[in-house]
Amino acid sequence: MKCLLTKDTMAAIDQAVADGVDVINYSIGGDRTNLTTVSAAAKLRAAQAGVFVSVSAGNDGPTASTIGTPAPWVTTVAASTYDGLSIANGIEVTAGPLQGTYIAVEGVTSTPLNQTGDISADVVVAEPLLACAELTNSAEIAGKFALIQRGTCSFDIKIAAAEAAGAAGVIVYNNSAVAPIPMGGTGSFGIPAVMTTLAAGSAFNAEITGGGVVNVKMSPSVFVDDVVEVGNIMAGFSSRGPNLSTFDVIKPDITAPGVKILAGASSQPMLAPPGNSFTYLQGTSMSSPHIAGMAALVKEVHPDWSAAMVKSALMTTARQNVTKENGVTPADPFDFGAGHAVPNKATQPGLTYDIANNDYFAFLCGIGNSSFVVNTTGSTCAQFEAAGYDTDPSQLNLPSMAIAELTGAETLTRVVTDVSGSGSVYTATVEAPAGVDVEVITNDGANQMTVAANASVAYGVKFTPNANATIGQWVFGAITWSNGVHSVRSPIAIKVESPQLIVAPAVIGGEVKAKSGRLSFQVDMRYSGTTSASVVGVSAPFGSTRTVTQDPDRTFSFNEPGLGFHAFLVPEGTRVARFSLNEALASVPGADLDLYVYRCIALSCSAVGSSAASGGNEVVTLRDPAPAANDAAGDFYLVFVHAYDLLGATEAEYTMPLWIVDAQESTTRIVASPRAIMGRSNIVTVMTSNLTASPLPYLGVASFKDADGIEHSSTLIEVFANQ
Repeated sequence: MKCLLTKDTMAAIDQAVADGVDVINYSIGGDRTNLTTVSAAAKLRAAQAGVFVSVSAGNDGPTASTIGTPAPWVTTVAASTYDGLSIANGIEVTAGPLQGTYIAVEGVTSTPLNQTGDISADVVVAEPLLACAELTNSAEIAGKFALIQRGTCSFDIKIAAAEAAGAAGVIVYNNSAVAPIPMGGTGSFGIPAVMTTLAAGSAFNAEITGGGVVNVKMSPSVFVDDVVEVGNIMAGFSSRGPNLSTFDVIKPDITAPGVKILAGASSQPMLAPPGNSFTYLQGTSMSSPHIAGMAALVKEVHPDWSAAMVKSALMTTARQNVTKENGVTPADPFDFGAGHAVPNKATQPGLTYDIANNDYFAFLCGIGNSSFVVNTTGSTCAQFEAAGYDTDPSQLNLPSMAIAELTGAETLTRVVTDVSGSGSVYTATVEAPAGVDVEVITNDGANQMTVAANASVAYGVKFTPNANATIGQWVFGAITWSNGVHSVRSPIAIKVESPQLIVAPAVIGGEVKAKSGRLSFQVDMRYSGTTSASVVGVSAPFGSTRTVTQDPDRTFSFNEPGLGFHAFLVPEGTRVARFSLNEALASVPGADLDLYVYRCIALSCSAVGSSAASGGNEVVTLRDPAPAANDAAGDFYLVFVHAYDLLGATEAEYTMPLWIVDAQESTTRIVASPRAIMGRSNIVTVMTSNLTASPLPYLGVASFKDADGIEHSSTLIEVFANQ
């Protein structure tokens, strides 16, 4: 739940666009899956108005799939280190062979040294060293500084263990050669805690373990000057891909400095020691403004460029000499997107990838946001497709390429536009992802592409898995177009999957007699051998009744007053969950009610679906939803019903039909041949009996498996029972 009001941020973005800004920086996290939130929609409007929007990727790394606001119309910025010199707080070893001053960064949740004053104590090595459990040498640690190594568990756990053992303070030393960081967390501790370097901590540990004494003075007045910052290392906290909203778009887009950034500070901050007018900050909230500033420079040179062109220029001129957080392993596109931004090169990229406004709506159609598209544009996704727009997310004209399920040959198309003002012949250099053959398709052939001055040219890249492909593993590469002056590079991310051996329709529906009925359909077999079919459901809906009140501003906000509130448990193995609204089941005829669905884990809720069409008929269908079925732990699904327009009424009662299909019903069975023959179709029949006639459907899912019991396809079954 975010403390910032989404309506306020939406209004701020809209007002900035109306004021004529060129660039917006948005150093605030966003939803990882829903690209139609009010703030994401406001950013879409900004991009379509030509405004470049830079957003922070999030600070939940290095865990995979933690990118916030992964929309293609924004530039999502990761955080990395920079080369240079800085000033750091320090701790002083007062005597002995290690006498001297060492870098020490204060924690966020510990008691600040400017409150405790100077503290001196001997250092004791914690047992266990990682302090992820109760310390077994508390008698030695009492009144001393506990030496703990970073890793495995949170800083809160480490500091709490030391405080419980009676430590006077905590020295955490890093577990890699990267610079120490301010230790974050949610706790609050009555002792000071600092982080020092791996080298310093290892030296302390060795001296103490060898029988020596290390006496340390912690003081707010101890500093280390000319600290060498090692650049081009991804920050451990920087959120990583792949992109949960669609695996077919690489996120983040780019990285910029976000570690130890000198910034103005409040003298009375919420989560840091008071009394400082300037401080070092870190986070993707620091890296995002770097990209916003670079975009402003590019926009100054090229005021007529679209937001997509500015983003393209920054991405295609980025450098890749960046490592993961361990300082050794090369970073990949899920760490840094296209790489580290190089602002001067971005002003003269040679070629750019542009995106038309309607292409974003076609993209949204392709990831299941049809209701948002029709409500925003007045056109259906079918109309976009009929007009020739490609709804495949992989085909969006981004300066990056991703295919999440490559089962055979697939070609992606891109269009580049010359912005140099001079015609040229570009040659493609391909870094092929491991296990994937790559073919570049152009009108010129031979990996060459002629681009006239200010002209646009299309090219294709054909990806084919080969015998060396590793199934289910992301692999990375790149394509670079060069003409001797400009190098235009796009990252590639591919995940090869096994070919689909069984192809069944996504949905079948029909009417049956309530007493006894059947539905038949074809399932294509792409192998020869044995096969099996099973069915879950078909299940009738149950209803949940609530009352909603008219929303004065007609804008949905999470858990705002007046919503219809529903909580449900969705167990493991659920094949389909559907939540719906029906105008006939509301007390105000024609009332416009909307539907918003969230999945909550440990009371942290993320949007998983919404339906906000005009009128009161709405539906959100979740196939194979992730489970959430422990209300005591805060794991459940939330469904909100929002009163957009009650047609003058102050409130309305409604009943929401819903289905949670997780078990076979005695009223349903499936009949199918156990033989699979390559190139032929099997006729599958779903037979029902003793249903109850209803205007609402029964739902079920038929699944189809190979000889090893591996499911290759499934079909949603929607049955209406008549008398």
